Amino acid sequence: MQALQLEKPHHFRFIEVPEPQAPGPGEAIVAVRAVGICGTDYGGFLGKMPFFSYPRIPGHELGVEVVAVGPGVVNVKPGDRCCVEPYINCQTCHSCTRGLTNCCEHHQTLGVHCDGGLRPPRRCSSSGRGRSASPPSSLPRCRVLA
Repeated sequence: MQALQLEKPHHFRFIEVPEPQAPGPGEAIVAVRAVGICGTDYGGFLGKMPFFSYPRIPGHELGVEVVAVGPGVVNVKPGDRCCVEPYINCQTCHSCTRGLTNCCEHHQTLGVHCDGGLRPPRRCSSSGRGRSASPPSSLPRCRVLA
């Protein structure tokens, strides 16, 4: 499977990435159907985004379709169209345990600090917004669009 990687400023290339493993408990496999390109992506392309690291698979504004779900997933099902919350937080640091996940000490933004959505299907967490009973995940969360 191929993904589009920004190897360095002004230089994209296609790379091979493995197919995602079957979804685990609380996870979903999603196929990207649309990607928004914003100023963050453009700044990364130009080499002017200070938080961007290379090489990187960009894409954090994602419209996806759920293609498979793991055990215990109740908020999404195959065929659901969703968006992906691009902010990954640990849910265990001081800020996260207070519900201030935007201030996470270990914050990662999909497509900026870690690989994003310009790729084939990927695994996502299907846990709800904010604190949840599910274990912390290093995966982005998918949200059902109303």
